[in-house]
Amino acid sequence: MRNLRISKFEPTEGVDLLDNDLIRVNPNKPEYGSLMVIHATVGMSNGFMNKVNRVGFINGKVEDLQSLAVKEGANWNTVAGQECFIRVVEIDESELKDTDLGFQVKVNPSTGEELFAASGSRIMRRTYVEPIASGLTDSLVKHVSADELVEKAEEVAETGFEEKKTTK
Repeated sequence: MRNLRISKFEPTEGVDLLDNDLIRVNPNKPEYGSLMVIHATVGMSNGFMNKVNRVGFINGKVEDLQSLAVKEGANWNTVAGQECFIRVVEIDESELKDTDLGFQVKVNPSTGEELFAASGSRIMRRTYVEPIASGLTDSLVKHVSADELVEKAEEVAETGFEEKKTTK
């Protein structure tokens, strides 16, 4: 079973924390708040192992979150009574709607550099805590570096046109 451990929030100016810093109060709607869970996982890419911490949030009414009486380090799956996972959803910033809340710019954790889609728009990212039984999976956007976007722009400037793919 995955260990989605409940973790403390770091104090932030203007944001109230409750229950030993485990519940962050929404500054715009103080009746709502969130718990933070972290899942330490191992990723593999082309045979290379990488340790990754996925961070997700359980949102709800503050009084409901407080009624759980959780402790730091507790396993969310035990609290929830079902196995959950942290799902990552990424979207091209140009496709973001006003109703798509909670998305943040995706950054390279090693360099702090913003990541871009091939369209040139920034990639926006959000995580959700979902039950395994939901059948949902990650939804990712392939990224390119800022240098690759500059190269593409220079190529277009030199040739005067952008190569377009046609479909039949």
